[in-house]
Amino acid sequence: MYLRSSGAHRFESLSASACRLLNSSFEDGVANEFLGLTDSKGKLSGAERDKVRKRGPITRANLDLYWADRRKRENAGDPVAKLQALIAKVKAANKGKKLSADTEKLRAYISENPTDADELKKMYRDVLVILDSTDTPEQKVQKLANVIAKGDNQSVSPTADLAPDAPEKGTP
Repeated sequence: MYLRSSGAHRFESLSASACRLLNSSFEDGVANEFLGLTDSKGKLSGAERDKVRKRGPITRANLDLYWADRRKRENAGDPVAKLQALIAKVKAANKGKKLSADTEKLRAYISENPTDADELKKMYRDVLVILDSTDTPEQKVQKLANVIAKGDNQSVSPTADLAPDAPEKGTP
């Protein structure tokens, strides 16, 4: 292996041990992932790379810790509001034959953000049951809309009837 020395355009030979050291400095894909870090707007970001550098050597373990912290930063705030926003994005696609790609984002959010709150656990469970059901995509979207409508205080049963409630006897 040869390196060009700065200024003199002379090539210097590296010893075999130096080559092994250079080759073992980065794990597979770590350097490319590190150099390709972007901000929330998708632009290459030196600030994001600085956050990784603060952790020490640029290794797979430190990149994994960085990604875990970044997910925490991005998911900070009211988890119910974030869940409702993700549910609202799910639509029937391909002429009602399947659900939109936002379904996978919803599943990923639920799997990456465990909770101890019973109400939120129930909402997560209800959403996953609805998504895994054999209903048509339109029915799933309607049931998910019911989860949003029930909001913070209560969630809808995944087997809830989609028809509006019948008026009580004696009411006009």
